[in-house]
Order: sequence, then C-alpha cells, then structure tokens
Amino acid sequence: REGFVIGRESGPIPFRAIGGELVYGERLLKMDDFALGVFDGEGEVTGELELLEDDFLFDGIFAVESLPLSGIAEFAGVDSKQLDGDLALEFRGSGKRELASWRGSGRLSVEKGQFEQFPLLGAVQSTLSGLVPAFGETGNASLTAAFLLESGYLLANDVLLRAAGTETRGGAQVN
Repeated sequence: REGFVIGRESGPIPFRAIGGELVYGERLLKMDDFALGVFDGEGEVTGELELLEDDFLFDGIFAVESLPLSGIAEFAGVDSKQLDGDLALEFRGSGKRELASWRGSGRLSVEKGQFEQFPLLGAVQSTLSGLVPAFGETGNASLTAAFLLESGYLLANDVLLRAAGTETRGGAQVN
C-alpha cells in the first residue's frame, strides 16, 4: 500500500503518490512542485510554510486537479450522492490558520457534476424536458468561477453554471 493516512475525528484523509522537493530549516518548509494524491485526485503545492509558535503562515500556490467531490463529501460526513463531480482549483495567496487572514485569488471548476434539478427551473424542468430533451440532462453539469479572497471575504464575479440544457451567469459573495 502506497502513501499514508492522517486520522481525524471527522474521518481519515488518505494521501498517495507523493513526490517533489521539500526543504526544511529554521521553522520554514519550502515546497517546490510538491505533488500528492488525495481523495483520488491530484494536488500540487509550490510555496513556503512558516511554522510559527502557535500558528503557521503559508505563502504560495496550491492546485488540485480532478478531485472527486464524493471523496470530500464522505470526509465531511455529507451523503456523497448529494455532491458529485470533479473539482479543479488553483489558489495563489497567503494566510495563517484562521480563514479570515487569507488573501489571494484563484479559479475553480466542477466538471461532470450532478444536478437533479436546475435551481431556476425547479418543478417545470420535467415538463420542459419532454419538449426540449436537453432540459432532462443530468450528470454533465459544470460550474466555473474566478475568485478573490480577502480577509475572510470570498468574491466571485463570473460564476457560470451549465446544467440541464441551460446556462446561468452570476456572481457570489461569501463572508
């Protein structure tokens, strides 16, 4: 068996296929193209992690490709049938343990998503799918967005959701 597992109260985090360059000294961990497999997806980190007395400071880039959302759902204790698709994410920035300290920007996408009902069509979706078959499609939805993260605020102005023969554009702000 390759890799290792980090045990947590919320569930284990399995890591595999580890590679890249790590250099540690003076409480500073430097990562250069450090790659690993997690939840049956691939991740990569380039940057520095400073280990402070009671905290840490990350500055760099981390990215994941084709990370199955079902693995994240199981880890989070959510029914994996409610969260389906493959996540790709890239983030460039810095922050400490507390999420409110993070600053940076990135892109995310979900491909092969499963949306049983398109949010704006709701109950009329099944009727529309009889007239326009594309409205009945499931299992091939996608979501893309670029985002900014500043002091605990997440802002995305170009959210694009494609599902069930429709396309919706919008924005999101999360505090």
